[in-house]
Amino acid sequence: MTPEVRARIFEPFFTTKEVGKGTGLGLSTAYGIVQRTGGYLEVNSQPDQGTQFRVYIPAAQTTSDAISDSSTNSISVHGNETILLAEDEFGIRAMVRAYLEGQGYRVLEAPDGLEAVRISRQYNGPIDIFVTDLVMPIMRGDAAARSIREHRPTIKVLYISGSPRELVASEPAEILLKPFEFFELGHAVRMLLGSNSDLRKSA
Repeated sequence: MTPEVRARIFEPFFTTKEVGKGTGLGLSTAYGIVQRTGGYLEVNSQPDQGTQFRVYIPAAQTTSDAISDSSTNSISVHGNETILLAEDEFGIRAMVRAYLEGQGYRVLEAPDGLEAVRISRQYNGPIDIFVTDLVMPIMRGDAAARSIREHRPTIKVLYISGSPRELVASEPAEILLKPFEFFELGHAVRMLLGSNSDLRKSA
């Protein structure tokens, strides 16, 4: 990479592809995850010679810290509601869908806001929550939420956003900043949907 490209590789949605051909390198997510551990990333790169990433992370937690984290993550985030998921990055969409389905939810997925609106209009059953990236090609997540609420006025909305600068959504909704841990997503979804005590009793 050239020095100019290397200086921007951790920016959300920065890409070296042509306009409309890419939504980002995805390295901002890796950078955020490493930073949250208290570590850092070191990059060495020269044009035509290759790129090397070094990841430095702190030593493992103490036993007491691990137990504390385990008890926090034991809070139930399971459910059986239907979720409409809109995310233009295939890898993120696939991982989020797999996680949510693993918690018991039914997931309908769309690669952009316009497709999410189409699915919402054509799906005959209830859709309890719309989980959407905020900035996407074709139609933004908040524009899609506005359109979906025209025929599903009670639907809950959760935005997942890569940068605080994107947070100009006009529709009322909760916001979860990328990068996030799956448990944070599950907790945000469960909080929006309300108590799942009835589900746990019937399990």
